[in-house]
Amino acid sequence: MRSVEWATGAEEQRDSLRLELSPKRLERFEAALNRTLEHIQMFEESAPIAPISRSGRSDVRQAVFGEGYRLIYIILPEHLLILSLLPPGSNQALD
Repeated sequence: MRSVEWATGAEEQRDSLRLELSPKRLERFEAALNRTLEHIQMFEESAPIAPISRSGRSDVRQAVFGEGYRLIYIILPEHLLILSLLPPGSNQALD
């Protein structure tokens, strides 16, 4: 099972989202995020290729969880790197 690391921008997105949520929604968000992280660690290629990656790279994946949050990550030899954590409805592109 690979470890998970967060890119600086993704950490900032995660922390910002946490501040915006009510305590009850934050609890659900954290539980869903943790389940998703555990899942991608075990089955890293189970999430579809991220459609927001304009390059179409097969190692950039998107896991959708909770109320439509999107976790964008890249599969690296030693670990998974979280590139972005997008809120529901975001149309942000990666590259």
